[in-house]
Amino acid sequence: MLRGQKPHYIIDVIFVVDATGSMADDINIVKESLYDIVNTLKKKKKKLDIRFGMVAYRDHPPEDKTFVTKFYPPTDNIDAVLRFISELEIGGGGDPPEAVADGLWAAYNATWRRDAYKIIILIGDAPPHGYTKFAPQIYGVKDRWPNGCPVGLDILNIVHNIKDKPDMLFFVVGCNPYVHDSFLVLANEGNGKYFDIREAKQLPDVIIASLSKVLDIANFDEKVLNYYIHHDGVFNIEDCARDLGVSTREVKISLARLFELGRIPSWPKGRKYIDKIYETPRKVPSESIEIALKNLPTAAPADDLLSFNVNIRNITDNTISCNLIVSYTAKDVENVIHEAFVVLEPNVKRVETISWRTPFNLVNESIIVKVKLKIDNLLIKEVSQTIFLY
Repeated sequence: MLRGQKPHYIIDVIFVVDATGSMADDINIVKESLYDIVNTLKKKKKKLDIRFGMVAYRDHPPEDKTFVTKFYPPTDNIDAVLRFISELEIGGGGDPPEAVADGLWAAYNATWRRDAYKIIILIGDAPPHGYTKFAPQIYGVKDRWPNGCPVGLDILNIVHNIKDKPDMLFFVVGCNPYVHDSFLVLANEGNGKYFDIREAKQLPDVIIASLSKVLDIANFDEKVLNYYIHHDGVFNIEDCARDLGVSTREVKISLARLFELGRIPSWPKGRKYIDKIYETPRKVPSESIEIALKNLPTAAPADDLLSFNVNIRNITDNTISCNLIVSYTAKDVENVIHEAFVVLEPNVKRVETISWRTPFNLVNESIIVKVKLKIDNLLIKEVSQTIFLY
């Protein structure tokens, strides 16, 4: 089925940019250089399918009364992105910390193409609210919301979610020394790359370097994919790593990306011996799997669009392949909301984001949202939460 596929480099990029007054030069340089950036990348890779989007963020009222975030989804229409940038009217901001968490959350929850490498590039010159909880305090900088984002977004949780998506890559650009400590933590916690710049004119080179790194990753994934195709998906990961001259870990990460991108249908099967690390145990103890429902309210309006996360951690020594089923039960009838095949690596948190519109016809009813993990028809673990619809 996979044999004969041609390499195709599909990339969605979202810039998450501080749109307050101090960032005017940086935003203008992005606008002026975007075509040059695209042309430079296309010279590196002819079959490049790239789209750009942008989240502009400022701050919450009363610090800024214009907007918290504005979002333009990824598109291949560069002129449309440039118009969006031109219409931003850079300004505002209030106290030095800004709504960085809101900007990243908007990007993370964007509608990305399934088969695209998903790139978030954060660009800013002010720390997020609540930064002193994980970075040194900046002398003379007062934070109206020292405990973090006023609407409850946890910025470290957001970058951990980014880290847990194998096909999502994170780059952070700090545009002055004041933001260095907090942005460096965000990059490290999100398994990303941090860049320090002191002049706006450095920004295009940093963006090109970041996206060139993505192309290098895609090139390596193509090698792993070709190996997978050549061996019809039947090989030992250690053999692949040896033949490609890389580490076993690099091959595993690449396979995780290819699986998320939909470019391989399953993990490879061992040819000569059972690969212990990737063998799915038939009997998995319930206590070896941790599941948590995050951001799911206990009460919500009927016919409301909810977005919540299912956090899963496998605490066995084996990678487990299983089915994730999210459903709700009302009046003894179970209705499936979300179903997916998932691969749970040992001691790695997987975050599955669920978007669901609550039933319009269940006003003043209590329903139960359930999350199940199954191997074939064998139930591994189930958790649930009751929601009242009004």
